[in-house]
Amino acid sequence: MKKILTIAVAALMLAASSCNNGSASQANGLDDSVSVAFGKMYGHGISNSLKTGPDSAKFNADAFLKGMELALSVDTAEVSKMNGVELGLQLRKMQKSLKENQKVNLNIDMFMAEFKKAFKSDSMPNMQELEMTVMDLMQRASAEAKAKDPEALKNKQEGEEYLAKKVAEGYTKTESGIAYKVLAEGAGENFTADQRIDLRYEGKLINGTVFDATQGDETRALSPTQVVPGFKEALLLMKPGMKIEVVIPGDLAYGVDGRGGLIGPNATLIFTIEAVGVHADK
Repeated sequence: MKKILTIAVAALMLAASSCNNGSASQANGLDDSVSVAFGKMYGHGISNSLKTGPDSAKFNADAFLKGMELALSVDTAEVSKMNGVELGLQLRKMQKSLKENQKVNLNIDMFMAEFKKAFKSDSMPNMQELEMTVMDLMQRASAEAKAKDPEALKNKQEGEEYLAKKVAEGYTKTESGIAYKVLAEGAGENFTADQRIDLRYEGKLINGTVFDATQGDETRALSPTQVVPGFKEALLLMKPGMKIEVVIPGDLAYGVDGRGGLIGPNATLIFTIEAVGVHADK
């Protein structure tokens, strides 16, 4: 839709330039031509955008046209009202986005009650502090809602059961909650957080799905500071030549947010890691 608006503005500017160079009668004729062509282009473009957009199933062409005609017909006294309508529509979009992406349900009635009081108030609070409060509350509400998501709860339970099974098989569980098994002993000193380490590894979910891996003799240089907490802890337990399998619970991996479509919320990750040695920067 933004592209259509840009083209429309450009067309109007071109028309205005042409009118400035001609007579009044020519201008009127060109105005009419521009109006017809602009309406045709704009109508087709906006219609296609709305009919193929994410809310196309709920799109009502007649209702849309009534709203558009109302906005275009208001006089000066009604401009403030239309500004409020525009802000309200933006709020509806924000409400939808928060619910879909952050799992936060914005209560419009409570929002409007507080908005009205603030809008008509003669005092002004410290806006920076208020913004920080809002951001903190939003993050906490989002994290709490995501943690209660059915998929997150399911992944958490299955991950705990898998980790407990591995510990029963002899894996060593650390205080933080990861569990690992040494597959090959290394030699020398343990790696430190300020080093980059050449690694061969494979990462998979508890159902066996591989989501990341080096290929063949390929190595990747990673720093413990670049990876999720559980992976970092595993690297700091290792030394050159060492190979381990580590089980990382969701809260020490990607947490309730998950990562992409493959690693879900609270997903437990399993890594087989071979530490070749400290990376030699060239």
